[in-house]
Amino acid sequence: MSTHAFIALLLATTFATVGIATVLVVRLRWHWFFRCCLVVVLLAPLLAAGAPEVFLTLLLEAGTIAAGLTAVTWRHGRGSDAPLSARFSLQTLVLATVLAGGLLAVWRTLPELNHYAWQSMLLMGFGSGACVLLGVAATASRPRWYFRLPLVVLASLLVGLVLAWFDWFVPSLWDENYWPPTDVAYVTSVGVADETHPLLIWFAITLVTTSVVAGWLTVATLARTAHTLAHRQSWQRRAARTACFALSVSIAVFPTFVLWRLLTPGRVPVQQLPIPNAYNAIVDIGETVSSSPFAAIEYDWDTVAHAKLTPALAAIDDELDLLHDTLRNESWVPLEYSLNDVSAHDWSSVQGLARACSARGRLAQLEKNNEKWLQSILDGIRVGYSTRRGGLMVDAFVGIATSSYVAGQLYRHRDELSVEQCRAAASVLLDLVEGAESFDKLYRRDATGLSL
Repeated sequence: MSTHAFIALLLATTFATVGIATVLVVRLRWHWFFRCCLVVVLLAPLLAAGAPEVFLTLLLEAGTIAAGLTAVTWRHGRGSDAPLSARFSLQTLVLATVLAGGLLAVWRTLPELNHYAWQSMLLMGFGSGACVLLGVAATASRPRWYFRLPLVVLASLLVGLVLAWFDWFVPSLWDENYWPPTDVAYVTSVGVADETHPLLIWFAITLVTTSVVAGWLTVATLARTAHTLAHRQSWQRRAARTACFALSVSIAVFPTFVLWRLLTPGRVPVQQLPIPNAYNAIVDIGETVSSSPFAAIEYDWDTVAHAKLTPALAAIDDELDLLHDTLRNESWVPLEYSLNDVSAHDWSSVQGLARACSARGRLAQLEKNNEKWLQSILDGIRVGYSTRRGGLMVDAFVGIATSSYVAGQLYRHRDELSVEQCRAAASVLLDLVEGAESFDKLYRRDATGLSL
């Protein structure tokens, strides 16, 4: 299933499920406060899943449906000429205050949203509610079906047209966009044409939502009729109820499964770290180098004078020799899958080590010692590879940048190496590339961390 089809199916079935449930709740003969509480309880798992924006959007859909059905019921029950009463009881005010307080508590959990996000939430809430009401209207007895159905389809397409031009939620689900949408202002500022809109997918979503609601209400009406008419055979009544139940399950199963996946994230994989883990020793050496006299010229090592570079590197000569031996051991980034993951604080130490190796290589080059120069450069490249295995995508990016930084020096001065030295360097580089983790493993670890 393509991404667009997945999103269309998820949104259509979600809107239809919430719409059908709201229609059933509105038709209950309960007090309005208990019916509102029932709708909130049905949507409450979204709050547990960390999706307050979706909760408010679907609550707005339910409110739109309830308002529409209540208005129609009032008109048919009291007549269009009946005066509208503005009276309300103190009890109603207190109960409404309780609901408002609950909504305010949900409001406070919302992240910072821009007006494009609010625009999308309001449009989806009112639009999906309108589609459900159109589905209810499609099953009405008047006007005749050959007038009624084309009008319902046209109205559904008009709702889809508004969403297709002004929604920014669906684009946030693909093309590496984010929620809340942040690239709208940039696109406008640079004068680039918005190639995202209109979102033709919304025409399918609105039509499917309206059709599913109309189809379910039709089947439910037939099932209720078969259940109440005495002349129906028992197997006919059972078949009608079974069809209604099967259709309800088929509509709700997909959004329910997605919600269940949000509520039950995958288990944190157990990381099997090598013993001893060279990563810890590399970080310790990097911290020592960062606190040494070399730190004063760390960013100017390629331009500093030979007389100043020599004592700075002499102070960390033992540490760089230890690093050379440590890089022969296996190294894995330890992960904790938390916002306070300590690996994020190790990047500066890793990059400082790479600069120290490059500086040592430059000093050896100035001293015409190609063997030591090549060894230092290869150590710097190994640092980048050794500090990314087992980590997240960001660790890999830092490791790639570190290795590339040192490898640039090797590439610029490759003509100064002998044939044997070039072959030895190529062999080391090939082993490092072949032993590197695939980005598929990095992506899976990132996805695991984001789902927690």
